[in-house]
This record gives sequence, C-alpha cells and structure tokens, in this order.
Amino acid sequence: MIDKIIFCINYGTKLGWFIDSNDKSVMVFQPKKLPEVKYNNDKLTVLNVLVDWQITPADIFSWLKVK
Repeated sequence: MIDKIIFCINYGTKLGWFIDSNDKSVMVFQPKKLPEVKYNNDKLTVLNVLVDWQITPADIFSWLKVK
C-alpha cells in the first residue's frame, strides 16, 4: 500500500495518509518531504483547502471502533 501512495505522490497527488491500525498511527506522505508518523493527538497535515480542519489520529481511531 505504501508503494501505491508513493506512486501517487510522484504523479501529482498532494497528500497521502497510511492509517495503521496495529500501532494506531497515521503516516503522512507529501511531495518532496520525508514521511511523518503521527500518533494520538498530533495534528495531521491536511490539504490547503481544508486548512481550518483539524484532525488527529485519535479522532480517526475513535471513528473506526467496532463493537
């Protein structure tokens, strides 16, 4: 999956997230930058059109909980 995200970034995609449920992290991919790994309440990078939107890995994993 990471290969596919990198392929997309190399061909014009502005932002990619790899959500890892095993360690509850989100890896953030952007052009010409090294990937960043975010945990818990770290703010995730979003597209410029969503600059006012703040989201964290904790938000994502709270939405994904299945009972």
